[in-house]
Amino acid sequence: MKKLALLTISLLLLSSIALAHEASIYYPVTTELHQKFWHLNQLRLYWTGDDYAVDLDLTPVVAGCALGVKAAWKSLNLFNSRISCLKSIDLVIGKIVYPFGDVSSLASKNIGILQPETFGSDLMVKLSGNICNTHKLIFYWADPGELTATGLTDAGMHLGFRAATTYIKGADIGASLRIPNAISDTYDALTDWGFDIGYTLKDMVKLDFQAYNLDDGDDNTDDLDLWFLATYVPGFNAPILNKVTPYGGYFSKNGMEEYNIIVGVNIQPREDAFIKLEYNIDSLDKTDLGFTNCSDALALQVGFTF
Repeated sequence: MKKLALLTISLLLLSSIALAHEASIYYPVTTELHQKFWHLNQLRLYWTGDDYAVDLDLTPVVAGCALGVKAAWKSLNLFNSRISCLKSIDLVIGKIVYPFGDVSSLASKNIGILQPETFGSDLMVKLSGNICNTHKLIFYWADPGELTATGLTDAGMHLGFRAATTYIKGADIGASLRIPNAISDTYDALTDWGFDIGYTLKDMVKLDFQAYNLDDGDDNTDDLDLWFLATYVPGFNAPILNKVTPYGGYFSKNGMEEYNIIVGVNIQPREDAFIKLEYNIDSLDKTDLGFTNCSDALALQVGFTF
């Protein structure tokens, strides 16, 4: 299996002309002394096109763990029209990131260091429709199975739906529904839902909001969490640093029982590099060591794309 993974990576590298990869590291400035060193944040290799994507996560490989395959899919166009309101229908097959919410797992795509929950990927079949170049409807069927000590077993099929629209000028609005174990002889069906909106106010402040409710099967616990982020879009120009973009946000977690408040700046000294300096106020005390769950922590992230 390791030889196959290495062969796959080698072939991809040899066959790639336009590279689309990234690496980032972070330094927890104000955490405990034995945690105060550069940490690998992310090492990703990805090749994307209009009708295909391969996204490999090498971060766990550095720690001696298995290679992570975030995505590997191919899109097939079933219908295309230049005249009718229904512009296109595409069938996508492979390992696909769940179309749930509107947050990337790539550090280069996110304004801040701390990000809300992302929802992973699985083997699935996805049907995507483009209506009037304004609305997008997605239906998908995922059948990931379940990894056990004896191998992969049938654990249940997941069904999902997402609708997104740009009908309101300056706004990106989406709603997601996912039913894990919708078809299963082993587990009860669950219901996850989410709502997200991004709106830029007078080309000055970009507001991003997301609410998601992830069903854990326990009626006695609250499954709802919220995420809000405000970004000053024009930013500031500074010598050497070039563009500096300030931002601030709030993240709830564990059913809104805990939270993070962040303020920071995103610096882009070059088109292929980014620096983030972020202060994170965590509702947890400093009993849990480490950057992501340490209260009142200042962190520095440096990354580049190539």
